[in-house]
Amino acid sequence: MLREDPVQPGLLYAGTEFGLYLSGDDGASWRHAQFGLPVTPITDLRIVGDDLVLSTMGRGFWIMDDLAPIRQWVAGAGSIEDGPHFFQPEPAFRTRDRSFQASPADPEYADPGVRLHYGLSEETTDPVELSIMGPDGELIRSWTNETSTGAEEAEQGMRGPGGRGMPSEGLDRTEGVHLFVWNMRYPGAERPDGTRGEGPYAVPGSYTATLSIGDWTAERNFEILPDPRALEIGVTHGDMEEQLMFNLRLSDIMTDANRALARIDRALEETDDEQRRRALQDLRSVLETDDEDSYPPPMLISQLSYLSSMTSGADQRPGRDAAVRLDELEEELGALIDQLDEMPGASSAE
Repeated sequence: MLREDPVQPGLLYAGTEFGLYLSGDDGASWRHAQFGLPVTPITDLRIVGDDLVLSTMGRGFWIMDDLAPIRQWVAGAGSIEDGPHFFQPEPAFRTRDRSFQASPADPEYADPGVRLHYGLSEETTDPVELSIMGPDGELIRSWTNETSTGAEEAEQGMRGPGGRGMPSEGLDRTEGVHLFVWNMRYPGAERPDGTRGEGPYAVPGSYTATLSIGDWTAERNFEILPDPRALEIGVTHGDMEEQLMFNLRLSDIMTDANRALARIDRALEETDDEQRRRALQDLRSVLETDDEDSYPPPMLISQLSYLSSMTSGADQRPGRDAAVRLDELEEELGALIDQLDEMPGASSAE
């Protein structure tokens, strides 16, 4: 079974009894390319857009959902034989987390995100770092070979990194071509334990990814495109920018609230004075909802979380009521932090 790539001249795909083979020179030479595919006869294959779809003898259907690195390799812009290489990222649509998969029989869609491929000619012990810069040149996010999101380890190969809506795990330093997926999100609010969750989505525009491996560095520019479905219902670029600014501010306020909670917890651990403990507990009860009550009223952190979920779940400009409520919550938090600052033993040191 032989297919020619409709985009890159000279690129051929061959499905055989022993798996998948590729040729970048119109069939003059071939190389075995399993990419995690089991060694099994391939009964048919199709190129659909940027995807290679395979049917196998008894091992199901398989999809390689990004042919860009292979096409760049054939075009002479993607070889890793002479050292590290950072492939040119394809434009990515600003869509949100993939649809809920109710059962294993439901289709499993790839997570949305910017797919960043890089290759190493050999395993390295040098530090590997990847950073994303925004349209204004500001640093949005960075990862290293030691970065971990805390998501379950993803199965690699043709399936690619998993983790619903999560960025990939730390950067791989082994030989070969590796995929890292940025989910197009800013870091979220800092939690009381110092870790961060996932923040708001970046707006459509031009971005820069910088990959560093030891002393070697490469930059690649890429585009995030708006979701056409959002444009169809009248969502504008200005709406998405307003939403981003609102949720970044909200994230900063949530960080301040969580840091205040951490300060209170540290002070409670360090003091035996009953009067001081009661005062600290009173402040804590304003910040965090008491889950032991049957019908606990939502406290400040819960209200901030609710406001975040209401203003970030879809592409939309935050309403006036949301802005007014955020101002109120910020004022309440500021008053609480002022009280905390005046209490002896409640250090603000992080």
